[in-house]
Amino acid sequence: MKSEDGPRSRGLTIRKLVEIVFPEGTFFLEDLIKDKQMGTRPDLVRYGAPVIPYDLFAFCGHLIQASGLLGFFEPDPDATPEIGPDQTPKIILSREERDACARAGKEWLDGTSADGSDRLPRLVVELWDVLIEHFDSPIRAAFYEPLRPHHDATKSCPDWWRAAIKLLIIADEASEQIGHVQPVGEESLSTHHDLIRQRWAEVRQEAEQVGDTDILLHRKKYMATYAAAADPGIVCVQPKGRVSQVGCTLRNLSKNLAITGPIGGARCSWNQLSGQPKAENDEGLDILLVPIPYELNAADFSERANGTGHGQSPTTVRTSDANFELAQPWLEDDWDALQLNIKALIKQAQHDVRTINAVIFPELALSYTRFRQLCSAVKEAEENIEFVISGSSSNCEGESCNCVMTAIWEENTQAVGAEASGEADQNEVSRITSQKKHHRWKLDERQIAEYALSATLNPARNWWESHQIGQRELNFFQFRKDSVFSTLVCEDLARSEPVHDVMRSVAPNLLFALLMDGAQLPTRWSSRYASTLADDPGTSVLTLTSLGLIKRVNDNARYEPSNSIGLWKDETGQSVEVRMPSDAKAVLVSLCAAQTIDSTLDGRQSENARSWRFQSQKPIYLPPKS
Repeated sequence: MKSEDGPRSRGLTIRKLVEIVFPEGTFFLEDLIKDKQMGTRPDLVRYGAPVIPYDLFAFCGHLIQASGLLGFFEPDPDATPEIGPDQTPKIILSREERDACARAGKEWLDGTSADGSDRLPRLVVELWDVLIEHFDSPIRAAFYEPLRPHHDATKSCPDWWRAAIKLLIIADEASEQIGHVQPVGEESLSTHHDLIRQRWAEVRQEAEQVGDTDILLHRKKYMATYAAAADPGIVCVQPKGRVSQVGCTLRNLSKNLAITGPIGGARCSWNQLSGQPKAENDEGLDILLVPIPYELNAADFSERANGTGHGQSPTTVRTSDANFELAQPWLEDDWDALQLNIKALIKQAQHDVRTINAVIFPELALSYTRFRQLCSAVKEAEENIEFVISGSSSNCEGESCNCVMTAIWEENTQAVGAEASGEADQNEVSRITSQKKHHRWKLDERQIAEYALSATLNPARNWWESHQIGQRELNFFQFRKDSVFSTLVCEDLARSEPVHDVMRSVAPNLLFALLMDGAQLPTRWSSRYASTLADDPGTSVLTLTSLGLIKRVNDNARYEPSNSIGLWKDETGQSVEVRMPSDAKAVLVSLCAAQTIDSTLDGRQSENARSWRFQSQKPIYLPPKS
């Protein structure tokens, strides 16, 4: 029998992959491209070279991943090309070849090729033609390995391997600053950047048209991919934050773009600030952490009746499984007093720092309605607020679910809705985005005992939270010129599928994980999983849990009491507990951005990379009653 990797096992070819990624062809936006004066080539055919770098990156990235090419890439440009009888082929790009790719990317970015036209760089066309010449070649890299006696053990790698790597580097270089810098006025970084700006403007306009009439606008979903011709059901492309400095994967080879698809696994959205964001050196990040609810009763947890369509069901799964839901009495009892207390905590924190940049609440702290109300209250207390994040029991679409809400303030370039409340600043608007939790929480016998919930939840059963997952989404928010953050809800931090690969590809500078958990200690689960993301891709992680569940664990006296409401992890290995004294109501944490240099696998450097570091913490108390 022939070996699986013998010459008869061809499998997927480059032609088939092109047809899969580009079902309508690589140039189906011809009319739109002409409108943007991108120029045309007389030799364009259905599968000519993609005309925007995001499509080229989508295909080459998918090809490299599907073929396993990176296992053959040699990072050292001076490595010897000769291979012995027991070695695999090497993909070696000389320094001159790498420089040529960088120049071609710069030409594409500037919108002017070497011959002075606005056509594709000549090198892109030449390298794409190499792929066309090998259209019927199998993509599986292992097919070309020296498996005696089928192959010549000294044969170098096929030409299309090098072409695919080079094209990806060019597309990546042509996307410099995408997702981070908005063109000023009518100026544009490049024609394809301008195309993205047009698509962004259309999305923003839709959001403004459907938004409510006050300053807080419900934001429609942003583009799931920057690619235009590539099928998002196969592969999606988004900007990225950091470059992972460990491993040998596609995310190590790109510094501006990330593969995030297919859209069915997790819909990824990059939310870029309108106008000109603050530079990291201008100001640190002072965040007020408010761990509500401060109290949780066992009676707040209760069984949810069958037939709701949420979560697991004892009649459809196992008799030992049931659904639970959590009541939120703190949102009804003395809600006005809670709002006043939040404003008072902000004022108290302002005695210590110049500006409160953000306020964050833990998992299931609020509902959508209460979140909107609290955002308005926060803005009244701190006019320079940049963003508010909270766990919520309902989302922007009005669904009852476990989700995270994010409101981020930005320049209101069209002044839409600014007159709505009479109190609105016409130069600024806050847009709200929701993201559902990706995994349901299961309370087992051990957790029910630790949290002292057996009075309402039978410990002999597995209790699944009542929550409809639906389409998984992952949102990334630019908050400074070179920095983005993302959010996860509790269980999502611990489960790698399906969003951790996306998280590592986009590589946000900051991740906020909202929990309903016990004390945040270096020995607990949240610390372990936060460490994996701090290591790869270098994302700084801050967890936050509610004081209510911490108190239940402390009162249960099974462990040493602790009031650590949060935990910080970063790529330096630093681990910091965020501790709140018993009579405090919030903690102010201060972060700063350290400039660092991220390097890609092929040696290109991103000199504007930022690594956020923990600086200090301070408990915040309510002022004495007069």
